[in-house]
Order: sequence, then structure tokens, then C-alpha cells
Amino acid sequence: MGSTKDLDELGQMHPQKPGIYLVTVRNSEPISVNADRRRIADRCIKVNKLNCKVGRAVNLAVRFRNYQRTFGSHNVQKDNFEVLDVVESLAAIVPIEKEILSALADYRIRGLNGRLNEWLERIEPQQVKAIVCPILATFRRSDSASEKRKGALVNRQTENRGLESCDGQDPTKTILALNKLKKLGFTYSHFLKVHHFE
Repeated sequence: MGSTKDLDELGQMHPQKPGIYLVTVRNSEPISVNADRRRIADRCIKVNKLNCKVGRAVNLAVRFRNYQRTFGSHNVQKDNFEVLDVVESLAAIVPIEKEILSALADYRIRGLNGRLNEWLERIEPQQVKAIVCPILATFRRSDSASEKRKGALVNRQTENRGLESCDGQDPTKTILALNKLKKLGFTYSHFLKVHHFE
């Protein structure tokens, strides 16, 4: 990489935190997405500058360096790796990534084994961002709203003891189930959508 200044710049652009990113490559000739792993490189899909990928990373800075190692630093430079969102919890990434991959399903490259890959084709990076950024905004809003509602949920749990909801269930059980789902990264707003409250 280089000097301490370069590393500081990289840390600001690609924080050592979990998050969602968009990566492109500069190469014209297709390169295996596992070019750095010779034993499997030939069995993997190959991508070039016509492809891009939205993915999740436990550590965005490390993920950027991994792409440089795989494709070569001349093919993945700072402007080829864009951080779309930084999240505080790893559990929050999984539902976000699932939603994004579902929205981009028509553009995902199918591997030799028939499995859909995270790498995309037939779509420009700007079009990808136009699809992904509203999804990220929805998750951000739902997370902040769920934090505000968290205190209200606890209060409602105490108030609703002994009352029955419209489906005949004790609301306390619903609240307890919601709290368990929250620990798994399932937000309150998702619960409301699934449970027909909103």
C-alpha cells in the first residue's frame, strides 16, 4: 500500500467496520473472481469492467485489500470500491444483503454450478446504486424507528398483560417473540410489515 498517509486515507474511505459496498474492476479481459486461489480459479465465474458487485463485508478496509489481491491493485483502485453503508452490527448486514440480492436477482451471474453469484451483469453501477440506496435508506429508517419504539414496546408489554389481541393471543407473547427476532437482526418495522400492522 505505501505510506502512513495512504493508510490513513484508506481508513477514512474504507473503514475497518462492517458494511455494504459496491465494487467494480478495471480489467478488459475477464479474471476469475477467485484468481488468487489457483486450485479453484478455473471453476469460478470471470468478470471484467462490464461487471460490478454489491456485497457485505465484516471489515470494509480488509475487503478492499482482498479485491486488490484477487484482481491486482491496478484493477481495483480506491474509486472502484465504494462504501454504500456502514453498519454497527454484523447481524444487521444479513437481512440487508438478502433484500439487495433479491432486488438484483435478474442481473446476478449464474455460476457453473447453477448458483446465483453476487457479481452482476447487464447493469451499470449507477443503476445498481439507484436500486440499492433506497433499500439501505429503508433499513436505516426502520432501525432508528425501532430504537425509538423499543422503550414504548417495553411499556406496552407491561400495560398489555392479561389483555388479548384481536387474534386471541396474549400480546406479551408477541412482544417476547419480537425481542427474540430483534436479537437475530429482524427489525421492528419488518415485523410490522410481516404481521400486517402497517
